[in-house]
Amino acid sequence: IDSEKYYYNKFINDCGHDNYVAKLLNVFNNLTEPTACIGFSAGASAAWRAQLLTGNPHLKKLIGFYPSQIRNHLDIAAKVPCTFIFPHTEMHFNVDEVISTLASKSQVTCNKTPFLHGFMNAYSTNYNVKAYDEYCALIKST
Repeated sequence: IDSEKYYYNKFINDCGHDNYVAKLLNVFNNLTEPTACIGFSAGASAAWRAQLLTGNPHLKKLIGFYPSQIRNHLDIAAKVPCTFIFPHTEMHFNVDEVISTLASKSQVTCNKTPFLHGFMNAYSTNYNVKAYDEYCALIKST
């Protein structure tokens, strides 16, 4: 039962994307010290939406890994510096097109990796320990 698909389906049934955005917005609105948000998959996409809605100056940065739902919210602008790390490919959309659109926005940086969606998640079939170590070091250096 410890599979990425199981937990994603549980997330959709128990919470959903819009509720996740609302929960993150509440967190962002209540920050009391400088904070960087690191999100993965649905979390990265929700953080992208919530960062636009908060006026809290304590949110300083967003780092999002394989934010696949971001494809549905390309009209949003960045209020804080955002870095997105994309997989080499995604099943449901063209990664290069999404990167092109996002990278044209002020305060947005995109990186495309040779890895697949879930490479940071030990429960994912796409987990890659080398990539995990590399991107944990990147996070720590920013």
